[in-house]
Amino acid sequence: MAYDLVIRGGWVVDGTGQPAYLADVGVSGERIVAVGSLGQEHAGETIDATGQTLLPGLIDPHSHADLILPLPPPRQAELLRGKLSQGITTLLIGNCGLGCAPVGSGKDGPAGEGGESLLRALHGWMTPEAVPWPWRTTGQYLTHLEENGTVVNVGTLAPHGPIRMATMGLARREPTGHELGAMRRRLEESLEAGALGLSSGLIYPPGLYSRPAELTELARIVARWDGVYTSHIRGSSETLLPAVRELLNVGRTSGVRVHHSHNEAVGRDHWSKIEQVLQLEERAEAEGIRISYDMFPYTAAATMMTAIYPPWALEGGFPKLRERLLDPNLRERMAREVEGVRPRWPPWGPRGWPHNLVRATSWDAITIGSVTRAAHRQYVNRTLTELGRLTGKHPFDAISDLLLAEEGQVSMLLFEISGEERESGYLQRLATHRLAC
Repeated sequence: MAYDLVIRGGWVVDGTGQPAYLADVGVSGERIVAVGSLGQEHAGETIDATGQTLLPGLIDPHSHADLILPLPPPRQAELLRGKLSQGITTLLIGNCGLGCAPVGSGKDGPAGEGGESLLRALHGWMTPEAVPWPWRTTGQYLTHLEENGTVVNVGTLAPHGPIRMATMGLARREPTGHELGAMRRRLEESLEAGALGLSSGLIYPPGLYSRPAELTELARIVARWDGVYTSHIRGSSETLLPAVRELLNVGRTSGVRVHHSHNEAVGRDHWSKIEQVLQLEERAEAEGIRISYDMFPYTAAATMMTAIYPPWALEGGFPKLRERLLDPNLRERMAREVEGVRPRWPPWGPRGWPHNLVRATSWDAITIGSVTRAAHRQYVNRTLTELGRLTGKHPFDAISDLLLAEEGQVSMLLFEISGEERESGYLQRLATHRLAC
């Protein structure tokens, strides 16, 4: 048999779990058609892989490239170079309840919330440049990606945030029966269009305003489609253990497969809880709950800077946060709570807060990841403590003023993510569990 390509003599890691083995790999067209000893079979091209390792394309189950993939393919390749260079060939997007579809009419939510402008404001940190939004539904978004062309294979989850926002904006309350029905329909439409399941982000608005009953009701629909429910759980510090129990209970009650996004503990005082998390998930698996998780292979996380503010301050989106930051009394209240409020369970009440990032870590552990204006680029890679020193302000006032000047478009790098646990056998412990990485 003739092959277009034969890769000879490499150590093959085939993804089945068996040890690496020496083999040749034959490729015809875009498919691997033979693995084994191929002798002197004719090939259009031959690569000597002696001493090298061969493995299938890797799947990144936790990407936020939703607004990179609509860009022209050469720009995609530039921005995704880090992933491509590692052999990642498939991205799963729509994670953490964040995404760019479905898009509401702008009239569905209170005060006209729920439309494209609100989604753009919340998700601008996902891309370094403006992206046209010719889609309104998940199906239209996927069609756009197919017609545009992508440099990787792509699968998407249906993000809970846009589904809820398209129905009820950023309202901090439970949905009415009519609204929950509308959310069900939007989820069904996304699943019919090809979404692989549902994701939630329970420390971000509007996910942090939802309660377990709402998530369980939507998860039942996903279970009927044999999809997966993934969750950026409701806190990884003080509320880590009850937040994991909440995720497991959604799986127990609805029958859906559940996936714990970036299994982590945030803040040095909470690193030791990882062992308890693993025990909870082991027991759940023994009980019959289908549970998996992914993890960061590093000790920092990236997200939007607005995540440091109390939930009440975020209701209504950045326009409302701006108004509150310009009110001296409300700003003082925010500053006091950011440094002093200890999250408690359950966190969805009027004064609840699932994850106070500053209190869990420190001003020193939060670094500015990106800004949009050239005048502020001097602050990128600076901690909030350094920002305060450079501007002559308290860190809270310094970052709040920067957010106002940047119209909310500031991202962060958050450190103190399960650091010492990794050095004391954490990775080896995780390796014994069902892990998607």
